[in-house]
Amino acid sequence: MENGTDRSAASVRAVETGVAAIILIFGLVVVVDSYRVGARWGDDGPQPGYFPFYVGLLICISSAMILLRAARNAALAAESFVSREELKKILTVLEWFKLNAHWMIDFEIFSVFGHKFELSAAGLIGAAVVVAVGRWLAGRKAAAART
Repeated sequence: MENGTDRSAASVRAVETGVAAIILIFGLVVVVDSYRVGARWGDDGPQPGYFPFYVGLLICISSAMILLRAARNAALAAESFVSREELKKILTVLEWFKLNAHWMIDFEIFSVFGHKFELSAAGLIGAAVVVAVGRWLAGRKAAAART
């Protein structure tokens, strides 16, 4: 952060803990489902879940180690991962993509049916919209700074 007045939206510890927890849940799903389909060595060789079971275990062990490291390191709690101002910028872009996701899906449908011209035109229209929205947002920011 460049100036000391920016407030942190999330600490490094919170982000690492959240991501590690999500990966741990994913690993547990892999382990449980692999065990369900068979994670042992059968008469004719490994069962279908043998390899995924051990990969899931490695994922669980790795994410548990990240969770422990994040819990023990107090410096991570003080370190800012993203400021509120930076997060607002990211969410603005994500909001724009959410509102225009149907255009992106349409582009893919055009390419599936081989309509290259429509895909190119749609790409140009999409690029023009991105530029227009960017200029509009920049104008709003400049107007807000003047007031």
